[in-house]
Amino acid sequence: MTGNQDSSASSRDDVRLLLWDLACIAGTLSEIATVWRRARPYRPELPAVVPEQLAGAARHLASVIESLAELAPELVTPAD
Repeated sequence: MTGNQDSSASSRDDVRLLLWDLACIAGTLSEIATVWRRARPYRPELPAVVPEQLAGAARHLASVIESLAELAPELVTPAD
């Protein structure tokens, strides 16, 4: 019985770590977007919208993963 509990706790930890990584990625991409916007007068070829779109996609992916983990924990807990 403890094997299931251990794998369930491990899966929750994995989800938590994945969400943390995605939050870090989104934050980094937002910082890159800020730098690119500031550099725009000197480097007009930088597509300022790309890092912001990627940051939004990372935030969206994190929210979907979080929703799935809350609504259907069996999806993130490996079956025996």
